[in-house]
Order: sequence, then C-alpha cells, then structure tokens
Amino acid sequence: MTVQCEAGCRALVATLILLAMTSCDSGDFADPSLPIAMAPKSVALDSLTGSATSVDADGASQITLVAHVPNGVRDSVPSVSFSTTGGTFAGAPPGASTLTVNTDTGGRARAVLVAPTTQGTIYIQAKAMGTTLVSNVLATPALADTIIVSTARPTVTADRSTPDTITVTATLLRKVGAVSAGVGVQFSADSLIVDPVAVDKIKVGPVFTAPTVSGAGGTVTIRYSPGLTLYRGPVTIVAATRTSKGIASATTTIFVVAPPTAKSSVIQTSMQSNSPSARSVP
Repeated sequence: MTVQCEAGCRALVATLILLAMTSCDSGDFADPSLPIAMAPKSVALDSLTGSATSVDADGASQITLVAHVPNGVRDSVPSVSFSTTGGTFAGAPPGASTLTVNTDTGGRARAVLVAPTTQGTIYIQAKAMGTTLVSNVLATPALADTIIVSTARPTVTADRSTPDTITVTATLLRKVGAVSAGVGVQFSADSLIVDPVAVDKIKVGPVFTAPTVSGAGGTVTIRYSPGLTLYRGPVTIVAATRTSKGIASATTTIFVVAPPTAKSSVIQTSMQSNSPSARSVP
C-alpha cells in the first residue's frame, strides 16, 4: 500500500510539473523579468472647476477657477496655463486673456476670473503638458441693488392748452461693479389726476414720454407731463426696477403749478381794477 501510494504521488508530481512547463511555453505565465502591469500614461489635468456657474456682467464680480493635477504627474507639471474668451484674470496684465499659475503642494492651480461687462457664455481653458480642459461660465445681466430718482426741478406747470414737461432721472446703483446697459425702469405716478372741469370727470394725466434704458452710467431718463389739467398740487413719481432679490423702488415728489403767465395776468388784472384810472368818476 505504501509503495503504491509513493509511486502514485511521484506520478502526480511529474504530471503537474509537465503541465506547468507546457503552460509556460504557451505564454500563459508572464516572464518574471518583465513588470507585472504597465501603468497607463496619466493625463496632466483631471479636473477644472469653478466657484460658480454664472457671474454678473458688472466688470468686477469674480469667480475662482481650480485646475487639478493628479498625484502621479505632479512632479512634472509645475504650472497650468489658463485662458478665457471673456473677462480678465486677476493679476494678469490689463487686457490679457491668459494667465500661468504655479501648482500648490496639492496639485491645484487657482485663477480668479474677473467678470466682463458684456453678457453671454465665457469659455475657459486650462492647459498643462498636452492636456486641455474646457469649462464655461454664463455672464448674466448685472441688475441694480438700489435705485434713486430725481427731477430736473421741483415744479411743473399745467393748464388746458400748453402742458409743461419735466425730466425725471432714475440712477441705478450696485454694491459691486456697474449695472448692465439696457436694464429697464418702470415709472408711475401716485394717481391719475381728475380734471375738475371735465363734464365726464375723465382722468387725463399724468403722461410719461421718451423713455431711455440705462447706459454705461446706470441712468434712465424720461419726460413727465401732468397732462391737460387744472389740478394744482403735489404728485409723487415712483421709479421701480428689478433686482436679484426682487423689486427696488424710489419716489420723489413734484408740484403741479399754474403757468407763470396765467398768474401774472391775474395779478395785472387785479392791479388795473384797483388803480385810480380804472375807477368810475361820479
């Protein structure tokens, strides 16, 4: 029994050795002189992110961009080159659309994009060692934070033949940067004025004409007229604009007064009636 077992064991071992040699010849086992696995060539950049996906086109707001270099290639990628189709980079020469930034110990290269004053999509590129990543940011209208309204003078004259007009100006202000050109303002008065002499008591005023949208200075102007009315008294003008948080508005009060010529005529008539020459002689 023992002799047969030993003979069987030796036969089994011989068979296993033969199989192993056959497998090696067929290439199923790697040559121990070669590395176990060839690591794929790593890219120089594996991500490009921003602190926001949109920015107000106010010429001052900022977004931080971060390009990341993976661990395996950090020693050979000391810096990253950024470029943009809109806005500028903080720290770059005036008007420059590119900036090269050194990576930190964590393989991160940071660039700060300063928003343009024009609206639209901005494309940003990050390049390093033959790898290019592209991202985009949307430059949106820069709305006002507050609004101020004023008039060229405190009074406006009105009668039933030659209504006067007055310039009303709304100034749009931001805490950061400038308001985008084209931002609109809605003007209104506290109430329409009822003409006391009209038979049907129709409302005939006020009237806003010749509006202009905001320009580079963030101002909007319009012409106001009280209309053909005999009303005399205060009128509150309201200017409102849309903001990122809702609606901002401001008011100013003007006074509708009688025309100077009409007032002078009344005074002159009164003086003539009281003069000695105008009195009847008994």
